Amino acid sequence: MKNFRQHIVNGGEKNTSPVKLSSATTAADSASPAAGVIGEGQGFASNRLYRVMTVPLASTTLLMLVGTAGAIMSQSAVLTVPFTVFALLVLGVPSLCLVVLGFSAPRRTLQRLWQMQALGMVAIFLGITVVVPQGGIPEQMQLTWIGEFVVIAGASAMLVFTPGRAAIYAVVLSSVVFLIAVFWGSDGLQGSAVAAALRQIFYSAMFMCLPAALMRAGRILDETVDAAVVEARAQAEREARRSSQRAIRMLIHDSIIVAMLAYTTAIEKRSAKEQAREALRAIDRGLKDPDERRESSPEQLVRELRTLTTSLDPTARFHSSISGSDDYPHRAVRAVVESAAEALRNSVRHAPPEASVNREVHVKLSEELVEVLVLDDGPGFEPASIPSVRLGVRHGILGRMDSVPGGSAEVMSRLGYGTTVVLQWHRP
Repeated sequence: MKNFRQHIVNGGEKNTSPVKLSSATTAADSASPAAGVIGEGQGFASNRLYRVMTVPLASTTLLMLVGTAGAIMSQSAVLTVPFTVFALLVLGVPSLCLVVLGFSAPRRTLQRLWQMQALGMVAIFLGITVVVPQGGIPEQMQLTWIGEFVVIAGASAMLVFTPGRAAIYAVVLSSVVFLIAVFWGSDGLQGSAVAAALRQIFYSAMFMCLPAALMRAGRILDETVDAAVVEARAQAEREARRSSQRAIRMLIHDSIIVAMLAYTTAIEKRSAKEQAREALRAIDRGLKDPDERRESSPEQLVRELRTLTTSLDPTARFHSSISGSDDYPHRAVRAVVESAAEALRNSVRHAPPEASVNREVHVKLSEELVEVLVLDDGPGFEPASIPSVRLGVRHGILGRMDSVPGGSAEVMSRLGYGTTVVLQWHRP
């Protein structure tokens, strides 16, 4: 028992420290994630940026209408009152709706409002050629107050059309302004028409680059998020398949093979019938969907582990301590209990018939941690020498605990110094 006690306290002396095998060493068994494809995009980033641009741009339009109110009133005598009212409605009503609905209405509704305003701007500029008096536009009007909105119209066109069509739209509006100055303007306006048109095109292009860049950034972000979502779903599906395959392997190992070994081993023939019944019950449970919503109290977990320990080795010592009252999720409890059962079965199965092996099970439960130690002073083994095809330690203990969020397992053993299995579950 000296080596056993030393093993419990500090894992043995320095030159006889046990070899460790933890659940981290089974990571290589996991399949590498497959490349994802772009799935159904929610377009969150694009939609959000679209709204972020819509409200300020529409608000700017309304503020410019307020700022040019003096010019609107003075020029209404030349452009006629009906035309002025029409222009104010085309510019003001969609902008007001966009400000009010910018963060709540569907994106399609916002696009149609911008489209109404964009097409309305073309109608306004073309209407100037109809309402301008025969004497032309007075020099002091400076191409009418409507010309001030060409830059806004170009930027808003990026929220309606593709970048190429928006650029054509801005060039068309600037060209109309140029033609109005040439054919309907006074001599002073005609002289500055080219410079004014070029200036309008320059400012329109500059302000159109901002929404274009933001929308492109939104699309890139959406594609990245979509790819991540698709990959996460694919990873979850792969993990579900691996979990199902692992459960089938464990069912075969923990129940069916155990029953067969009980039958073929002369010492255990008397328990073969009970092992076979347990295998059938396990198969029946495996065919049913587990109730993942169930939870177990610390007291229930201790009772289950004590019953398990007694059934597998009536002589084993059992110690438990509870310092919390929160229930534990069913999946974590099943992993801990089944891993502990596998550890005890391995200890009993591989113990020399003639040797007296002492076993202990220590259970420590708190609000955030479940810890189970299964110890024996048997012959021990070399964990590194376990073949990858063996299911008991690598899958029945390490893999099973590693498959549960917050779960981990560690097997420490050395020839002649017994074995310690540490099972832990941390509340995520």
